[in-house]
Amino acid sequence: MRKPIIIIVCILAAIAMQAQTASDTKETKKKEKTVNISGSVYDSFTRGKLAAFITLMRPDSTVVDTVTCYVSDRGQWSWYSFKVPRKEAKYIVKASYEGYHDCYVDFEIGKIGRKSYFEIPQHLMKIHRNNGMDGGNLNELVVKGTRVQIAYRGDTIVYDAAAFNLPDGSMLDGLIRQMPGAEIKDNGDIYVNGKKIDNLLLNGKDFFKGDNKVMLENLPYFTVKNVQVYHKSTEKSELAGRDIEEKEYVMDVKLKREYARGYIANAEAGAGTEQRWMGRAFGLYYDDHTRMSAFANINNVNEDRKPGNDGEWKPADMPRGLLKTRQVGIDLDTEDKEKTFNNRFSSTLTWRDADNRTNTASENFASDGSIYRGSSSKTLSDNFQFQIQNQLSLRKLHLHSFTWLNYTDGTSISESTDSTFAATLTNRRYSLGSGRNRSININQNIYWSKQFESGDYISADFYGTYYSHNPAENFRLSRTDYPANGTHDLHNNYTDSHTSNYTYDIDFSYNFILPDDWEINSTVGYMQNQQSVTNGIYRLDMLDNERYENFGLLPSTRDSLDMALDVDNSHISTTMVRKYSGSIGLSKYNGKMSATLRLPVSRLTERMNYHHATLDTTAHRAYTAFEPYIRFRTYGKTQFNFRYNFSVSRPDFASLMPVSNNSDPLSIRINNPGIKNRKIHKSEGTVTFKNDSIGSSVYVGYDFLLTHNARGTRTTYNSATGAYTRMTDNVNGNWSGTFKTGWQRPIDRLKRLRFDVSGSVKYERSVDFDIAYDTDADVLSKVTNIYTRLNAKMAYRHEKLSAAIVSKLVMRNSTSNRDNFERINTYDYQYGGNAQYTIPGIDLTIATDINMFCRRGYSSPSMNTDDLVWNAQLTRSFLKGRLTAKLQAFDLLHRLSAVRYNINAQGRTETWYNCIPRYVMLTAAYKFTKKPDKKGR
Repeated sequence: MRKPIIIIVCILAAIAMQAQTASDTKETKKKEKTVNISGSVYDSFTRGKLAAFITLMRPDSTVVDTVTCYVSDRGQWSWYSFKVPRKEAKYIVKASYEGYHDCYVDFEIGKIGRKSYFEIPQHLMKIHRNNGMDGGNLNELVVKGTRVQIAYRGDTIVYDAAAFNLPDGSMLDGLIRQMPGAEIKDNGDIYVNGKKIDNLLLNGKDFFKGDNKVMLENLPYFTVKNVQVYHKSTEKSELAGRDIEEKEYVMDVKLKREYARGYIANAEAGAGTEQRWMGRAFGLYYDDHTRMSAFANINNVNEDRKPGNDGEWKPADMPRGLLKTRQVGIDLDTEDKEKTFNNRFSSTLTWRDADNRTNTASENFASDGSIYRGSSSKTLSDNFQFQIQNQLSLRKLHLHSFTWLNYTDGTSISESTDSTFAATLTNRRYSLGSGRNRSININQNIYWSKQFESGDYISADFYGTYYSHNPAENFRLSRTDYPANGTHDLHNNYTDSHTSNYTYDIDFSYNFILPDDWEINSTVGYMQNQQSVTNGIYRLDMLDNERYENFGLLPSTRDSLDMALDVDNSHISTTMVRKYSGSIGLSKYNGKMSATLRLPVSRLTERMNYHHATLDTTAHRAYTAFEPYIRFRTYGKTQFNFRYNFSVSRPDFASLMPVSNNSDPLSIRINNPGIKNRKIHKSEGTVTFKNDSIGSSVYVGYDFLLTHNARGTRTTYNSATGAYTRMTDNVNGNWSGTFKTGWQRPIDRLKRLRFDVSGSVKYERSVDFDIAYDTDADVLSKVTNIYTRLNAKMAYRHEKLSAAIVSKLVMRNSTSNRDNFERINTYDYQYGGNAQYTIPGIDLTIATDINMFCRRGYSSPSMNTDDLVWNAQLTRSFLKGRLTAKLQAFDLLHRLSAVRYNINAQGRTETWYNCIPRYVMLTAAYKFTKKPDKKGR
């Protein structure tokens, strides 16, 4: 605890010194104190943003200052500001813009208090009736030049969509995959320069928030003007009129002007070999204040990566199993002309049918000899999900509401076999299973703020949630054979569990405004959580009837079912948690930097009513937590980012009850009431240098993680039965540190050739308990892992040709204090390339990628492999680009596999998953767009 306190004291001292230095400097220079005044300009009819010329005047019309209104590409906002003397005064603000009448607004600075800014009423400009914009004929102006793929505008990265060469029919995901420094994960997560994007936006607004794939796979590439990456103020900060919390790291997709108002629709369907098929449709209506969209997607191709990319199709990353998806969704975003009201609603319905099959071989390292296990399984599942999100913002009331509902309903059936052996076969088990799960989750958040004349402001934040998992029914029939003594064990388990949970959290904050954008933040809060769990396990094989040796049969009466209750492994619990919290902090947010220091203290009390066959009690626990948080960030061409936080993680209260669970005779769990709280120190820092003139970017950073009282597992292995007995206990000595860096820039003067390289080195110290044979032991296993990663890419683009050479390397070195541990030195590397070219005259686009994936240094020969993966695609458009045909060939050499290897100091595992076989698919896509009428309003 002393380390974080020392760090905080040092930072507070530094801040005090900085404040004193700033004060001394101001006294020396005797600068006049100022305040910021800001406003916005819009078309009076459409409320469209205008880049007007603003003149600030005194009441006698003498000019004080002038500025051009900044029109943000990030959203539907325009903005300008002035610095004026910090005193009561009256002003006239004039807005001028070509084709519009001049617009004047009277503005008065009244009581100032400690306010640092004031808002000027909106300018609503009226267009000239005959300004040459209505029905006039203009000669077409064609400008040709070299398009720059990437540019830096302050802290914003801008990717010009027209600078990338994509086949007709491409969607947004194809554009992002070609953007330097950007990558898309299989689940739709987006990373830029190694940092995860918090939110994917469309014209500055949320679009199916939380499900990036909807926009990635359905928004046509040809509608995109550019893609911007920047730090955006949160909804709460926008309501408060200033940054009151950390900005989000967002990717904002900007539509071309001609698609900012009108209709967009596209549909695609395809069929291929191996009974593969797909179909999707998407429609979007957009104007200055409303956006409506709907989509539908059906396919049995659980794959969204496309040929022509950077070889992300390495075998270890193949999607697992076979998946059939059916999904529909709608999204509606609307606001009033004054932009004081905004509502965003989205809803999706999803049906997924999955067929997952695996074969696994594993080895657990132990000082007395390795333990081996082999298993295979097959699972068929059918799941339905219904989700609703609604965000309401009332800017005049400074009120924000967010509602989220998620409903799931699913069933599954499974079949598995597994065996355990050391020197000889120890056990063999065959199992059948089925399950039914239904859950509902509702979340509600309401935020309100109010600013006083002094500049201070208060806020209230309410969060509530309700969760119910009911029912969660599972059948499991298993037979375990023990060859050593010729015996077997039959278990026919039925599990009936019910979980309900509610939480509400209320926080009140008061922010005291200081000079130079500093604030003192104070918060008090109360949180209450109650969770009820009923976990009933029934041993149907204990009933005196041979029919219950069959799978999935329940007794006809409740009394008969109760006779099969496994009282030693069933329990009922109700837990009540109350948390009283308070926080004091210091923060500064402006356009150049943000700094945050929070010192939160909380008092938490818990009461649990726990009912078990061997324990019927009411337990209590309470503790006080101090979890400081420090964050400092600068914005601009040189960006600095530092964060440190200390957190405490307490063990689940039920896991502290002195009971055990042997419902699975081969995996026995014993609770440990003596588990201590886990304490985590986490820090990260990055420095990024950008050069706008040459389009280069360099970053250097680190990550550090130290865990005190980490949770390890004491494991005892029964050599006669092959059963494991496990108990969680605390261990110390776990920490890791990573150094990372990256550099990207164009090579030639015309910026056709671009180089991108990144790498990292991670040192990881892992401590856990060694596996003990037939007796308890507390021998620690200490492992040191060093991971080295290097990625390099050289990309070329000119007119209709784009090509790239790609290479990747991942090395791992593992050592341990265990006597029989063999040093592990493995490395995986990839090399290859991709190309895309549109043949002039016939407008046929060819895209292909070919990559070699190699693995070396593994002890098993089957792991040291070379896989050459080749994919190709042909694209041709018809009907003036409205109809696009694609022929895609996946894995031409039939080398893709879904085998995954995992090696660490505790053991190694090799798992085979079923996956989609290679196939060829022909698709046809049709797009329709309707642009707004170019005539007058």
